[in-house]
Amino acid sequence: MNSPISIPKRILRLILGFLTLILPIALPLGMLLAGADTVLQSSISIHYYTEVKWLYMTILILFGLTFILYGLTVVRERMVLLATGLLTLLIAFVPTYPPHAETLSWTGHFHIGCAAVFFALLGWIIRNNFNLPLPFPLLKKIGLWIWIIEVIFFVYFLTIKHLWPPGVYLLETMILWLFSFGIYVRNKISNKLADA
Repeated sequence: MNSPISIPKRILRLILGFLTLILPIALPLGMLLAGADTVLQSSISIHYYTEVKWLYMTILILFGLTFILYGLTVVRERMVLLATGLLTLLIAFVPTYPPHAETLSWTGHFHIGCAAVFFALLGWIIRNNFNLPLPFPLLKKIGLWIWIIEVIFFVYFLTIKHLWPPGVYLLETMILWLFSFGIYVRNKISNKLADA
């Protein structure tokens, strides 16, 4: 079965890697340029309620749509990639809990559930979808580290995030940057194989 999309997978991977690399940098920078009182928020998702809401949503929408396009370019595990794209769009459009919320909304629970599955899928994608037909050990390790940091993230989130709320932001950043590094490794391997 041929792919319905002809965009090179390498280009789509570069876009995904670029977006995951810049998201945690662009949001605080946008807050700084907007003159916000607090530049480093307690999580990436909290930016939905800040001066840079549209920047946050734009990057996530681009990320989700790129994942969907990538899913349409492959046959192997297409549903995982499409599901990740749809989850990203849900994360963008269904907000997390507002800062200092006294009541817990269904959207906040739904958002956190989507984020948990999203982070887990990033590890899966690096380990399996972006890996080579002969699995590359470094990509397996990067996917494993994404999962380890996700576990640390959720333990931190559920227990001691009140001690230093930006810790959530930093753990989310680590997951995104590991994913970006995995894409970099994957593309370097592809380039070396093409030159061989």
